[in-house]
Amino acid sequence: MLYHALVVGPPSHDEPVPQASPQNGGNPHPRYRLQGNMRRGTASSLAGTWSPYATLEEARDAAREMVKDDRVLRVTIVEDALPPRFVEWVNR
Repeated sequence: MLYHALVVGPPSHDEPVPQASPQNGGNPHPRYRLQGNMRRGTASSLAGTWSPYATLEEARDAAREMVKDDRVLRVTIVEDALPPRFVEWVNR
């Protein structure tokens, strides 16, 4: 937790505070992230790569938007853990 605070910095007052809910397993922190496989370039240029998602449905919706970019071949949805755990692929 201290490492996260040092790297990310203090929370902004503009951002909503994550709340625990049954959809995210009672965990107040985001659970899913997207990893894009690109034809050319890097996935870090895509906004969806950096956004955390609280539910699998939110991650799937964002992945569907990400594959609309013609450079993206497919998107991996992973659990936000160390190491990241594979959940599913989203193809074109």
